[in-house]
Amino acid sequence: MVFDTATLNRAARVLRSVSPELPADAALRRELAAQRTLSGAAKQAVVRAVFAYFRWRSWLEPKDSLQRQLDAALTLQRRFDTHPESFKSETLAARAVPAWLRDEMDLPSETLRVWQQEPVLWLSPDSEFSEKRAIRGGIPLCWPWFGPHPTNPGYPKHGFARLESWQVIGAERLAGGETRLRLILPQVNTIQEWWQHP
Repeated sequence: MVFDTATLNRAARVLRSVSPELPADAALRRELAAQRTLSGAAKQAVVRAVFAYFRWRSWLEPKDSLQRQLDAALTLQRRFDTHPESFKSETLAARAVPAWLRDEMDLPSETLRVWQQEPVLWLSPDSEFSEKRAIRGGIPLCWPWFGPHPTNPGYPKHGFARLESWQVIGAERLAGGETRLRLILPQVNTIQEWWQHP
């Protein structure tokens, strides 16, 4: 993937627009929406540059221009992608994780290394964060129907489960270091409206 000057400038524009009122993900979506003529690959390059900046921010020289910091972050990401062992676990724990999190959690080196990798879940830049629309990307959840509702086209595509707020009812750490979450879909009026089931 090429990270040319135009990509670094777009990513820097995103970073400059971040504020308490406009978080980074919203700033990124706004920038990409404004750049409708950009190819998918060019948009992906901007996303990767912004993500790399936040992953490697504590390694960067704050006095440098944002473009230079972005370039340095991407260089660190390439080095990590090819030689992750060149970063000591202690260094990752000290620089890649906020102090409050280090104090609250045991952070095995495998976890620290996973956090420095490219994100695993995909999220479309066209996603709309609205209670009435599902987020485009990630792991799709289609329930209790797939596609349009069989009898009522006004019902949400792919079911209602992905539009509701789920509750975490359990979390446990497994023997291999993975985390298992148990979630439930609470009974809400929309479920009874959309899905009559005994």
